[in-house]
Amino acid sequence: MIKNSFCDDRIKEDKTSRLIKILFYLGVIVPLIIFCVGNYITHGALFNQLFYKLTEDSGFDFYVFLSGSSVDKSVYTTPDSLVFNPPLIRVFMKFIFRGFPIEIQEIYRDSSIASFLEMDIRTVACAMLPFLLVFIITVTAIAMLYFYKKRGKIIEKIAFAFIAITCIGMIFAYERGNLIILAVFFATFFCMSYKSNNKFIKELGLISLAFASGIKIYPCFLGILLLKNKDYKAAIRTIIYGLIAILLPFVFFGGFEGILGFFSSLTGQANTGIAAGYLNMTSTFSMILRLLGNSPEHIMIYSKAIKYSVYIICMLGLLLSFESQEEWKSIALIVLTIISLSGTSHTYMLSFVPIIIYFFLEKNSYCKMDFIYLFLLICMISILPIKTGKFVEGIRLENERFTTLMIIQELSVLCMYFLLLISCFLDKIKYLHYFHKKNKHIL
Repeated sequence: MIKNSFCDDRIKEDKTSRLIKILFYLGVIVPLIIFCVGNYITHGALFNQLFYKLTEDSGFDFYVFLSGSSVDKSVYTTPDSLVFNPPLIRVFMKFIFRGFPIEIQEIYRDSSIASFLEMDIRTVACAMLPFLLVFIITVTAIAMLYFYKKRGKIIEKIAFAFIAITCIGMIFAYERGNLIILAVFFATFFCMSYKSNNKFIKELGLISLAFASGIKIYPCFLGILLLKNKDYKAAIRTIIYGLIAILLPFVFFGGFEGILGFFSSLTGQANTGIAAGYLNMTSTFSMILRLLGNSPEHIMIYSKAIKYSVYIICMLGLLLSFESQEEWKSIALIVLTIISLSGTSHTYMLSFVPIIIYFFLEKNSYCKMDFIYLFLLICMISILPIKTGKFVEGIRLENERFTTLMIIQELSVLCMYFLLLISCFLDKIKYLHYFHKKNKHIL
């Protein structure tokens, strides 16, 4: 058995496991309580700071689909349109919109949320009810999934399920009305079932990954876990399911021409995100340069070099996810790659992080290095009541919405990513050394 390169200094297992769990639950729940109490005392000032420049378009990412133009078959075929998501979710939203009364469909034929509309669709009951139902059912499903799969006492199961649906990524998804929560549920179910001995559950997991990819496309990277597990037949079936989930809905959205338009939009997405205020790695590097005193204009000079560097780093991360001896590290590298690569990666992308934490807490043994991982994971999902100071306000442009908390999250993701890269790389070196030494001994 090869020891983990970062975990040679082992501590007593049971004691460390309990300490890790106590620190995790306290590290997430206590800041949430402080935030709620502080928000009450400051009359909503903490809330406004948390959702800086977002408080006027609540639910936008859901309701923007509820218009005739958003579910029209030409949405992917219009020249120069940037439609980043596959059409599966638009099929669902089209079904909802076509169920509205005819007069409502006529009012919102061109747009559902606009300043010139006398009545915002968010105030219409037939639009609000689907929003509530989708989010209530999905959030309940995520909580139940973690509750039934998490090992430990009932109180720990409840605590983890509660954290999974109240972490900062999920809170932002609720506020934005972003249907990433559907992708989170399906991705979570896949990660928990891809090794299942129950053939039916396992197949549902493969289909779930296809649905997750059909909603937000980037969860498809989780299919690497099947290749790592040498489950090639399941991987092939998942690819087939995924192609069906992504491509079949184009029947309603322009057919082959719509497919070409969609992939053209993905190229456009790759060209976004150099500005500060996103969670992707390109934006994080831009933020670091900004913190070091570089102007946005100066940073743009190096934008291509930054982007290509990010692609190389993320490709390395996906390759090294094969090499980790610990399942949680493989999942962590893939999930953090998803966050780092996405061109429009906002805070709601952190709703995938509880998947990492679930597998991290399910480990049988811990080492001192795991405390650093734990600290970074807590920083990623906690609603920390931190005030945005004058320094951050001074470097923030008028059209940017990053806060001190967002900077902490970006740096936490980046630090975690590089620590995992180093750990898995050293594990690979150790394995090759062990393998060479073993073969030499046999000879």
